[in-house]
Amino acid sequence: METPAAPVDPIAIRARAAIWAAQFTLPFRRGPSAAAGGLRSSGAGSSLEYHDHRPYIAGDDPRAIDWNAFARTDQLTLKVYREETRPIVDVAIDGTASMAVSPKKATRALELALLCIAAGERAGASVRVSCVWQGGTSEGDAALMSADFGTRPGNATEPLAWDQVRWRPGGLRVVVSDFLSSIPPSDFFTSQGTARCVPILLAPYDREEADPDWTGQVDLIDCESAERRDLHFDSAAAERYRGAYSSHFESWREATLRREGIFARVNSAGDLPAALLEEAIPAGAFGFER
Repeated sequence: METPAAPVDPIAIRARAAIWAAQFTLPFRRGPSAAAGGLRSSGAGSSLEYHDHRPYIAGDDPRAIDWNAFARTDQLTLKVYREETRPIVDVAIDGTASMAVSPKKATRALELALLCIAAGERAGASVRVSCVWQGGTSEGDAALMSADFGTRPGNATEPLAWDQVRWRPGGLRVVVSDFLSSIPPSDFFTSQGTARCVPILLAPYDREEADPDWTGQVDLIDCESAERRDLHFDSAAAERYRGAYSSHFESWREATLRREGIFARVNSAGDLPAALLEEAIPAGAFGFER
């Protein structure tokens, strides 16, 4: 008999995340601009000291365009000043019930989000945190630390409110979700707008959902809608399920790669560093701190 999982402890997870952030770093050198490109802020405040160039992004102040560089390269670039070199990290986590279908999955989701927050802060980044529900968002990491994370019942007819997240251009966009909702990848990326960014999608999962051992008559309950379904599950049905599950995540991986992003699934079993070595680190979602 398997030992029951310990209750989720956000305070302990935050303490572990601070330790892991000394080992793992986010991919700041991967990105469309200096803000996402690994330049650390050289100091706080509003220095006007010229520091670097970055590509022009729609909405930027045209007064900062380097017209001499444009004459040489025919490319619009901006002069970047010291305070603008601070990396940008937006972390958004799916807070719906499927994320807490088991304590170990909820723990893994919080570990991923809090590691990204801690790694961003350690790098001197400007970090913004959002928890996303079906129909709304909560900004700030208080939602991550609350007792109801991952337990809000969802409305099966209403999509997660990814379009309500206040995404910023030119940085890393870390999304922690199991991506088991019905929204297709194309709609998800459309909801994020066209601003230049680096999407990093991290999908915690339980082995039981990827390869369930259901046999015979099975009574299933949708954790989001509480709808019950009575199904007969034989070897052929199991094979169809595994095929559909694999294809679902392959479509997310391909859509993310088309946007020059990173998609990685993260097993909820074992400790986080070992789980990251399976897929997230090889995919480039994390590197090793030097």
